[in-house]
Amino acid sequence: MRLDKYLSETAQCTRSEAKTLLAKGKVTVNGAVCKKGDVQVKEGDAVAVEGRALRYQRFVYLMLNKPEGVVSASTDKRDTTVVDLVGDAYPRRELFPAGRLDKTSTGFVLLTDDGGFAHDILAPKRHVSKTYTVEIDTPLTDEMVEGFAAGVTLADGTALSPAEVEALTPDAEAYAGLRSQISDIELEARQRAGEILAQAKQKAEEITTSAQSQAEALRDQTQTAAEEQLSQARARAEDIVTQANQSAAAATTEAQHQVEAEQERVQNLRSKTQSALAETGAVVRSIVVNSVAEIERIKDALMTLKATYTQAQDDLTPEAPAETTEEPKDE
Repeated sequence: MRLDKYLSETAQCTRSEAKTLLAKGKVTVNGAVCKKGDVQVKEGDAVAVEGRALRYQRFVYLMLNKPEGVVSASTDKRDTTVVDLVGDAYPRRELFPAGRLDKTSTGFVLLTDDGGFAHDILAPKRHVSKTYTVEIDTPLTDEMVEGFAAGVTLADGTALSPAEVEALTPDAEAYAGLRSQISDIELEARQRAGEILAQAKQKAEEITTSAQSQAEALRDQTQTAAEEQLSQARARAEDIVTQANQSAAAATTEAQHQVEAEQERVQNLRSKTQSALAETGAVVRSIVVNSVAEIERIKDALMTLKATYTQAQDDLTPEAPAETTEEPKDE
């Protein structure tokens, strides 16, 4: 077994708390400090925490004197349980009561986490006897002893196993005479109670049978009505779906017609636009050609005008007088 697991089960601590103890050097194995949780602890190894020797015990067996008002259970949402009384001392153990006492009873209850042992002592086939001390409000009679020895049958018909009964006080002798006098009355009362119980059971069976018959009839009627309502609802739903489909089909057809008309209008507009563009292109081309010709004509006219202007300037410019050079005379 790993050392950290050994510590969690023997020192009643969590794995993280065990690792903390190891890290702080508070754990020794065979007298040597050990800080590794994965060390295997073998049988016979001496493990101690802060000098306190630990003893590994696979299972726990506790003899608890159950007080009144405590329930014999492991957990309970309302009442305190026998396990709650020792839970703080054994926080890592999954204890449970091997057997039970009533909430108002007091006495010995065995707590353990050994499921096999609990089964061995509780299984009916094992026949492990249990002794109870009970205070009764009447003396114990021979009839009671014989009744327990034969096995008591409860009012609901449950048959209990035979049991031995022994008076622990002499009170039975004090009430023997009185018990003898009322035995016949008690017997008659028991017989009458048995008859009343039988009649009550018969009446209950009759009421139960009648109630079952009425319930079945009501269930059949309810089922039939529900089926009819379901059928009607389905028919209405189918009508609604059919109408919706028809409306959708009509709307789809109308939408298709509108789309086709719009497509035709767009196509006509496109054709007209193309025609207009073609005509406009032709006009623009004609204008461009005419403009080019006009520009050429204007250019020629300008050239002619320039030549005429140049000629006119030449004609209007006077000729310059000829220059003469005279040699100076000698005086």
